[in-house]
Amino acid sequence: MTNKKNVKRRKKVEKNSSSIWRFVMILLGTIVIVLMYDMLFGISFSTTNYQTPLKIELEIPKLMDVTKSDDKKIELKTVRSMAAISKDMKKIRKNYETISCEKEEFYYQENQDVSISYKIKRGLIFNYLTINYQKGKPVCRTNEEETTSNCRFTRTYVVDLVKPMNTEEKIYVTLSEYQNETETIELPSIWKDALLVGHTYEFTFEQLGTKTARDEKISSIFSSYVVVGIEETTLQGMGQKQEAICK
Repeated sequence: MTNKKNVKRRKKVEKNSSSIWRFVMILLGTIVIVLMYDMLFGISFSTTNYQTPLKIELEIPKLMDVTKSDDKKIELKTVRSMAAISKDMKKIRKNYETISCEKEEFYYQENQDVSISYKIKRGLIFNYLTINYQKGKPVCRTNEEETTSNCRFTRTYVVDLVKPMNTEEKIYVTLSEYQNETETIELPSIWKDALLVGHTYEFTFEQLGTKTARDEKISSIFSSYVVVGIEETTLQGMGQKQEAICK
């Protein structure tokens, strides 16, 4: 009698083990199929918003970690496949106007007046996404313009006043140059949070095309070149950067 019970119990255990093993195999098979599908075609998720240091809301794919962020680009990494990232970015850029230049494609969103371009890179474990962004609508440059537009220079100023304008897109900023003039200029409002009154900053300018300033007055420099970077400095007096303007 006892032997019969043991046999039944053993058969029951074997049956349960077989069911569990079948379930595990089915689960593993399902995971492999899902992963293969994701690698080949990409599984898209809903997107999320990310606020850049310039207070711009960018739409980015979900399940990605931001590894670096500055006033020009954000870099992200994920274990998701390149196909999935590509599918999400195609979904995001549907809300943007496509601007095709000779060497790069840009996407412009009118509501925020912001343009983006992006690159997807494969890694050993993680895959990477870099999104470059800028305020305004991009202008495609010719080879000649690209040659001349690389000219940059840095000037150092003390911020004496930051004041809002009637329009939200720009601000008034009063600047002083060491042993020189003080003038009030207009700046895009994206720089508002980067400037503190009484602090000293290095302003980096870039020349677009062949336009040059007629003189070295503060107002002439700011109206002729584009500010591409502002960094606080502790350098004083003659040690401050006052590089020659682009000609």
